[in-house]
Amino acid sequence: MNLPTFGVLIALLWMQTPEVKVSNSYVPILPAPLGEKFFTITVDALSPQNLGDIRCVEYTLPPTYKASVQRICNAKSRFAFTQTASREFPVYLKIEWGDGHVSTQEYLLDLHSPLVNKEATKRLETFTLLQKHSRLLQAPVFAQKVCIAIGGIDAKTEHELNEPDYHPFRVYLYEVQSSMKKCPDFSKLKFASRAEDNRRWDISNTGENKPFELDKKRFFFRVDQVNNLRREATLSVGELNTN
Repeated sequence: MNLPTFGVLIALLWMQTPEVKVSNSYVPILPAPLGEKFFTITVDALSPQNLGDIRCVEYTLPPTYKASVQRICNAKSRFAFTQTASREFPVYLKIEWGDGHVSTQEYLLDLHSPLVNKEATKRLETFTLLQKHSRLLQAPVFAQKVCIAIGGIDAKTEHELNEPDYHPFRVYLYEVQSSMKKCPDFSKLKFASRAEDNRRWDISNTGENKPFELDKKRFFFRVDQVNNLRREATLSVGELNTN
């Protein structure tokens, strides 16, 4: 029997020894006849000083997902990755470190542990919007008085959206008189004061729920996908329900 060389043995031990702590949160999607949930996976280094040594994390989901491999390089979000699922399955991580070495790790998605934050989401509408265009939200709860708009999207590849040096684009939410029946031109949007900062968000990665309030009710929007070549984004808007 051929025994593995010392170098191969060390490599095998290296792949089997976790270098990061992986966890996930989740929220149910209402109504949920199939038990579908939004989940977000995050990564923490085993020591705080090592978190800055991680360059990017590549997540591999089952091949049933259209985009089963996602590479995230946003350290500020702890390399957060969000997707939907109706069952638990293993997720494979490839961690790229600043010194050039790569480690791998398997993580079993958790969709059954007690919820830490007991918020559930109810998706109301999903749509695609061109850069520098506005859209009137159609769900009845918005009473035709809420517009959403997106700013300029750089013509970069899809993976570059999550790169550290990616220049984010901006999403705007604002109210109009219901009698207008349409949103004003994007060029007429002006947010001059910091007091209005809660009406605009800089988007640097996809899949993250951004909460907002209207008439004392809580909602969210989320950028699901960005087509940098066509300069458009697919967004979802929904309700946040606190149990």
